[in-house]
Amino acid sequence: MNGTLSMFSTVKRVTETLFKMEIDVKYYLRIDEKVFVAKANVSRGESTATKQPPVLARVTVISEAGGKLYGNRFQIIVPTVMLKELEDSYPGHTYVGKTFCVIRHRLEGRSYNTFEITEVAVNVPLIEEEGPRPHMGTETGSYDPDTGEVIEETSAAEAAPTADELGNELEGREPAPAAEEKHSRKSRKHHADASAE
Repeated sequence: MNGTLSMFSTVKRVTETLFKMEIDVKYYLRIDEKVFVAKANVSRGESTATKQPPVLARVTVISEAGGKLYGNRFQIIVPTVMLKELEDSYPGHTYVGKTFCVIRHRLEGRSYNTFEITEVAVNVPLIEEEGPRPHMGTETGSYDPDTGEVIEETSAAEAAPTADELGNELEGREPAPAAEEKHSRKSRKHHADASAE
């Protein structure tokens, strides 16, 4: 599969995958563009004051596998606390192009998270978009930059097929009822969304 990947290069990303940082997990993120406010996605009859669009950043999440560093492109929703720390320490969007070690913390009794942010240097070549996806964190769906919508919400665990499902697929068997339910959940949601329009 790696040989196939090297035959193509990305021209334009139409949708962006959202990446959610888990609590007390260390992430290495390169911020690729300045942080921006997503387009407001307001339904008919809904006030723009009640639904604020998220603040987003396009980042490369860096992970290590087999002694090599791999970078995968994602978008993250940037919480107000993290944004303030970045803007205070890097005025004029000078955080762009820099790599940070970021740890999200939840403190008892607080309604918001705090962030431990450290600028780091990447001292080895980074292999971009070819390697394994980061195993920590959650891919929460696809973000459509034109509409401001999260297109599909899935966790990495839901998206990955089970060993039984893989065996069924390889042998051409019908999936077991539980596996069939998992596959049809997204289909029902898609059909319900389509019929609502």
